Amino acid sequence: MPNETPKLNCRSVTSGNLENAFELGPAEYPRWKSLSSDFGDYGFFLTGLIWTAVRRQDRRRLKLRVLATAVSVLALLLLVLQPQWRTELKITEAILVTPGTDASQFRNFLNSNIRVSRVFSLDKNADFREAIAVPDLAFIIRNYPEIRMMHILGHGLHDYEWQEAKGVAVQFHRSLPEAGIQNIWWKRLVHLGEQVHVQGKLTRGDGRLMLMGPAGEVDSTQINDQENFSFNFQFTPPDTGLFLYNLIFKTKDGHLVFDEQIDLLTVPISNMKILILENAPRFETKYLKNWLVKQKHSVVIRTKISRGRFRFEFLNHSKMPLNRLTSNLLKDFDLIIIDGKSLQSLTNAERNLIKSGITDDGLGALIVADEIVLNGGDNTFSDRSFFLNFSFEKFPDLEYRTVKLTMANFDGITIEATAEPFAIKEDVGLKPVIKDNTGQILAGVSHRSKGLIGTSLIRNSYKWVLAGESQYHAVYWSRIINELAKEDSRELWQIRPGPVFVDQPIDLQLVTSSTYPAGMMKTESGVTDIIYLQQDRINPRQWSGIYWPKHEGWYRVSTQRGNPLWFYAQKPDQWKSWQQNKKISATEQFAALSAMKEDSFAEITPQFQPISLLWFFYFSWRATLFSGLKENFEIRVTPLIPN
Repeated sequence: MPNETPKLNCRSVTSGNLENAFELGPAEYPRWKSLSSDFGDYGFFLTGLIWTAVRRQDRRRLKLRVLATAVSVLALLLLVLQPQWRTELKITEAILVTPGTDASQFRNFLNSNIRVSRVFSLDKNADFREAIAVPDLAFIIRNYPEIRMMHILGHGLHDYEWQEAKGVAVQFHRSLPEAGIQNIWWKRLVHLGEQVHVQGKLTRGDGRLMLMGPAGEVDSTQINDQENFSFNFQFTPPDTGLFLYNLIFKTKDGHLVFDEQIDLLTVPISNMKILILENAPRFETKYLKNWLVKQKHSVVIRTKISRGRFRFEFLNHSKMPLNRLTSNLLKDFDLIIIDGKSLQSLTNAERNLIKSGITDDGLGALIVADEIVLNGGDNTFSDRSFFLNFSFEKFPDLEYRTVKLTMANFDGITIEATAEPFAIKEDVGLKPVIKDNTGQILAGVSHRSKGLIGTSLIRNSYKWVLAGESQYHAVYWSRIINELAKEDSRELWQIRPGPVFVDQPIDLQLVTSSTYPAGMMKTESGVTDIIYLQQDRINPRQWSGIYWPKHEGWYRVSTQRGNPLWFYAQKPDQWKSWQQNKKISATEQFAALSAMKEDSFAEITPQFQPISLLWFFYFSWRATLFSGLKENFEIRVTPLIPN
């Protein structure tokens, strides 16, 4: 608090070292100036008392009385300053028992050669007499600062819990998770008529895995004593609205192993208008247009077939003159997809119209990576730096790269793809959209005033469709198009893939052009909360916030502009295996990170222990009695003796 009197930290108080006896932080420096005047007042008061003692006629034990007077005043001063002793902590190790710890594992660890000073437990259901029950990891960090090495038993902690453990090294002695869902992914928000994919991996099982909807079973698969079994259920929601589907696993004898819930919101189709300009017919365009039409988007294609001749296609869109680009024509579209050769062959006026559409009207542009884009060389044209402001790192002696994609929409599911022998270099203002498993950027977007320009190094995404993996093709293009869509046609809320739980934080992401947006969270019972969002440093249209669901049920998050997102918060004891795998992964990651920073944990931050004020009161009282201060100030009355 601003008006709170700061405490001074006393290192050592000696007769010749009063100046160095206290430590003050930078925030307390102004208070030090006022304390200097207090020292002056106490010094003036002490000088007066000593002068009074010196002037006494009785000069016996004068030096002792002067010393007692100084001790008395100094003790009074320390009563006000409330000093603290500086102490050095002794680094110790501790055990933290988390849910999933086996009793025999715990006993074996205690009987090992590892010596620990404390044993803590977060497992409310476990009965370990040696363990001190604690509410969370933050409690240990606050109350036991001497612990710098912690041995974690069980399944570990969630990623958000490890944010409190800075300065602590960790060794993880993991327990195996229960049989169940290890990874899961589904798209929460779908449009009417869009096919839903529920993908995941089962650690091990012997029985039947079923996906149940409001009208009964929608898909199922038989598992015959298999481990790490991957599944992919597909269905199409029959209507718009909120739905809860159940993922159920039963053994062959009918025993229920788990019953987990999947939340889904089906909304009416939001139409986008997309213009595709290509220098030659491409298989990529053929399969892309088929998917776009199934999603009820409007697609217009202009394909060059010879010099000065084009082929036109109008899908879910009325016919229009397309030989030359005009400003009115471009205002009719939300996104333009164009390759480098087509961009180069446009007139300067047409390129300038596209540029104005991007900067002024928020038109999105996807530049298809070809030799003009990747190997610029002498292929210069007007506004090249505006459209092709991407830097690439070339992989020599390669015709293509086989990569594994990582996207926010997938949770532990690997997607293999073919990419150009390049990687997009990180740059200021570039937002990575898709990366490979080594962290190289394969697709990214950059802002151009109101609009965005992006590019992707993925080759032949249509091969996913030919291989029977059309869901990857759909997710890939959904991600690209959503990132580049005209801002007026989108205000997109996103949360992490997978289930949401009560009393666990969720990261909310909002893409909007609004200034200082605030999220409105509403529950089924009508309770409303305000979520304050933080703006991204690179992307000004990206905002983020954190919310903790308090009760089980449906939640609706939106802004004043609408376009809400719904999700269902489940009980904390649901999806046990999935949560255990998440905690194991987060704990292993923190343990590996702490091993890399092991040297920093040896640094000891000075600790301060308060000194009991009774000591200063005692010394002040005894010194006052000895020095005879009472006698110095008492009023002497001369008695009248009668004659």
